[in-house]
Amino acid sequence: MKKNIGKYIRTNEIKQKLKEYGKTLIGTKNPFYGKHHSVKTKLRISQKAKERDLNGVNNPFYGKIHTEEFKEKMKKPKTEEHKRKISEAKLGKKNPKLSESLKISFKNNERIPWNKGLRKEVDKRLEEYGKKISLSKKGNKLSNKRKSLSDEIKRRMRLNNEGGYYIRSAETKRKISENKERGLKISLSKKGKKFSEEHIKNLLKSFDRKPNKLELKFNEFLNKNFPNEWLYVGNGSFLIGYKNPDFINVNGKKICIEIYSNYFKTKKGGSVEEYKSNRNLHFERYGWKTIFVEQIELLNEEILKNKINNSVWEENDKKSKRSNKISWRVL
Repeated sequence: MKKNIGKYIRTNEIKQKLKEYGKTLIGTKNPFYGKHHSVKTKLRISQKAKERDLNGVNNPFYGKIHTEEFKEKMKKPKTEEHKRKISEAKLGKKNPKLSESLKISFKNNERIPWNKGLRKEVDKRLEEYGKKISLSKKGNKLSNKRKSLSDEIKRRMRLNNEGGYYIRSAETKRKISENKERGLKISLSKKGKKFSEEHIKNLLKSFDRKPNKLELKFNEFLNKNFPNEWLYVGNGSFLIGYKNPDFINVNGKKICIEIYSNYFKTKKGGSVEEYKSNRNLHFERYGWKTIFVEQIELLNEEILKNKINNSVWEENDKKSKRSNKISWRVL
């Protein structure tokens, strides 16, 4: 290796040797094969990454530009073999634009988007980025490959754009009126009536509710740490006063578990506190204790295991106190 201003520069020969050596460290030959970082180590890595400042001159690529040769290489399409390997690696995996943890960090202002509060008049990067998007879309027509618009639809759209309106035929008006009357009769006939438990179960089954990815992951955790103790009933197979919990205890304890994600509970303008309060009050009315588990808690299985154990012990303690009171009364 050559030394240059306190830094080592790798020659092409050394780079080739390291590349060949790296190819041998695959599968069981890798020293870290089958191992996992502890939660403590993950937190330390995360903290160090946050403290690392790679802005401006601190960035290793600061002041450098890619060569034209490298740019052309990046533009070239991947080989079929390369595409096949990527496809196999990602098969069955969901690849969202933002992970759940990343969405939470943005929501809690732990991470701030680089362009937040900037305008193209102030920052030249935004102006250049806008021009690139504009050029890339220039000449592209909006695709509507599924179906072509009929002449009738085009006529209606033209009338709307010109400030006109579409005149419904007498037959169309009659059908709309009949449907409204029918809907009103059905609504009045059902007013004040409650569906039976059997009817609600049939409704939930008709929706073909299946355990989602979060419920499947949590079910695996329960089977691993609490075998033959919890059962998934979120498909509508079990109701507590017309409401369907996610998991119930099968060893005679009136305890249910609700697994949830903050994102979906607040998506439609609701709040997690309101959701917890409503579910807890409802199940408590029927003598059931509710354990709420947030998606992010699955990251630390040991803490989650202790949380469930403590809740079960508390319920057992309450039961034993009640039984002691009854025995004293009998005596």
